[in-house]
Amino acid sequence: MIDMDAESVWRVVTAGGGAKAHLPYVQEAGDFRAHGKYFTTREGLPSYLIKYTASGEGTLEYGGQSVPLPAGHFFWIDCEPSQSYRTSDPAGDWRVLWVHFYGAGCAYFHEQFLSATGGRSDAALPADSPVPALLQAILELYGKGCHGPDADLRAAALLTTIMSECVSAASRRSDSAATGSVREARDFLLLHYAEPVTLDVLAHRLSLSKYHLQKMFRRQIGQTPNEFLNALRLNHAKEYLRATDEPVARIAEAVGFENASYFIRRFKRHEGVTPAVYRRRWLQE
Repeated sequence: MIDMDAESVWRVVTAGGGAKAHLPYVQEAGDFRAHGKYFTTREGLPSYLIKYTASGEGTLEYGGQSVPLPAGHFFWIDCEPSQSYRTSDPAGDWRVLWVHFYGAGCAYFHEQFLSATGGRSDAALPADSPVPALLQAILELYGKGCHGPDADLRAAALLTTIMSECVSAASRRSDSAATGSVREARDFLLLHYAEPVTLDVLAHRLSLSKYHLQKMFRRQIGQTPNEFLNALRLNHAKEYLRATDEPVARIAEAVGFENASYFIRRFKRHEGVTPAVYRRRWLQE
């Protein structure tokens, strides 16, 4: 039921074909000053929805959970599964800034958000978050009758920043709750990436089960310890390839890969080219 104040704003958007093929794009957005009877129930919608509580409180029913949404909190859901959200207090209000969107990259950002929250659909924004202002900027963009490729590009930039900020907000919450063990493991890898570090070695150092460590690390960092370590090694290898004329085998050893053949395979899997080709492409005369 659409039970809201007359001052509420609702923008329905038709993005261009180029945006739909290549960009995250806005489907609709709003600033709803909802009253006590406001609710929405749906499923099967190809869309993502970010809804931020500016004041009052709402409730989200999603994935078998009932989630309260007080001021400063938001939810981010895939609208294909069944969902329902409403004003929590039948005698109260719920002001929400929101955007429905879809397109390139959105699924990946949403996966990162869920990884940071441990599968929850909600999180809190810090007091200085730019997300509310960015949501308002989308409303202002389309409120001026702005359409076409320029509007699509500007909206895509706004959406990308909103998604990034929401992931960061969830990650900060996760990091603030992160155990000292995960931080210690990450810091150890940053310092000792060139050494023969294994999950067993890391778990033993921290007096943890390696299965427990891997689960915590992935949840709080977004990668397994091994994925994090390999990325570190590849980053440093790229620096060597671009800044020195050291042989590939020597670089592999210097960054901690067990042998040159394994290094070359890992490098090509991530970059699509061998280290030698990468070096030639980035070579500066």
